[in-house]
Amino acid sequence: MTRGSRYLSNISLYGAGQSEAFEWSTAFGFASSSDRRQMAQPAALNNARLDLRMGRSKLTLGDTFENFSQYSLNTPVKGAAYRFGDEESRGLSFQAVVGVADSRWRVFARGEAIDSARRGTAGAKLQWRLSEQSAVGLSYLRSTDTGRINLGDPLYRNDLWAITAEHGIAAGWKLGAELAWSDTRESPDNVTPDRDYKGRALRLELAGNAGRKKLQLSYENVTPNFFTSLGSAQTDRERIRLRVRERLSRNVSASYGLIWFRNNLDGQRSFRTTAIRPDIALNISEFAGRPDGSLDLTLTSDSRYGGTNRNDDLDLMATYRDVLSGWDTEWNLGMARYYSRGSRDSREFTANTSWYNRFSRGNMVYRPSFTLGYWSGNDTVARATDRNIETSLGMGIEWPTSNMRLDLRAGLRRAIIDLGDDNSRLFGNATFSYRPAHWQSFGGQLFVRFGWNDFRYTTSGRNFSETSFSIGFRTEF
Repeated sequence: MTRGSRYLSNISLYGAGQSEAFEWSTAFGFASSSDRRQMAQPAALNNARLDLRMGRSKLTLGDTFENFSQYSLNTPVKGAAYRFGDEESRGLSFQAVVGVADSRWRVFARGEAIDSARRGTAGAKLQWRLSEQSAVGLSYLRSTDTGRINLGDPLYRNDLWAITAEHGIAAGWKLGAELAWSDTRESPDNVTPDRDYKGRALRLELAGNAGRKKLQLSYENVTPNFFTSLGSAQTDRERIRLRVRERLSRNVSASYGLIWFRNNLDGQRSFRTTAIRPDIALNISEFAGRPDGSLDLTLTSDSRYGGTNRNDDLDLMATYRDVLSGWDTEWNLGMARYYSRGSRDSREFTANTSWYNRFSRGNMVYRPSFTLGYWSGNDTVARATDRNIETSLGMGIEWPTSNMRLDLRAGLRRAIIDLGDDNSRLFGNATFSYRPAHWQSFGGQLFVRFGWNDFRYTTSGRNFSETSFSIGFRTEF
């Protein structure tokens, strides 16, 4: 921690209204702080958005969140977005977006405050919905990177076309598809010549119900040279995914899954990696005849092989939830094995429990809590066994008539490390908040926070303690 006092403020403004011609709504957020651990700069715009709606048309300025498709656009854009019609209603609908793709307004900073390249984008999507179950769409998107920060940072210019379609093939069954093409120019750095490449991505999905079963089946094939700057795709990947959910009885439900994939689709790598990931999950409600008891069992396997490499991971987890003497409890027990040929062969064990309660006495509400956890890991290759144990106690106290609340928590974590320093952490924190009755109209609230951490190591020279204290005021308009 840093010695001294710091401030942090967040201001959020919201508004909405309408006139004879249109409806409008706005949201604005601003933050400032003198603590560089909280914010890299002294002040920042968190969010800014203005929505104007007129009939079937909608214009958004500022923070936009348009979604064309998985491959083309599913990224926030700072700029402007226009939408005509509704994708879920019959007929034509149209979307257009222009701006800079980034989740932060800091992307418009100048000078030394710039910390990343700027990705300008513009695109549109046209969709025709024939019925509730059938639709086809066409989208185009261009993105261009400018402003290389480091000499080795790559810059991209990307053109992407995508066709999407969905069709109800039978009662309760739907088929979806997306086919995308990309044309990319990459500037690897400020020395290497630009290179151009093209790629393709295909995704097919089938979903439906068969009696008590729900089935989802998907196939995906993405070529090594496919690139999307504003969507999401794993290049050089052929994948099949299957998920089946069914109810076996009134209290028992099950889920089965399988993922298979491989890479090196163009044969340019020295070897191909193939993976298979089956999993099974079982949920039993009213377990052992207890009305609030439930048991979840999951088993997951992950095997990958290619060349001389071999990885086999296996995870088993059991979770039991119940209400015991008024306490909401959760118990977890897990075992895992992680194997990588020649480098790792470890077995891990996890056990933890958490208890929560809430009750009233007079004008006060109490919320006690307790947690206890244990973890151990044994790696036969490294010949090391590590163990962690952590416990904590908490108490929340509320005075509803006075609008006051106090939250206390203290705990201890102990780590025993075979090939390193054993260490322990003793911690405590407290938060007090108060909202006077005459502050209800504007949401005013005072709060005080206190935190303390004490770290101890086998090497005593590494020991240290830290204390923090903060006081603030929160309001809403």
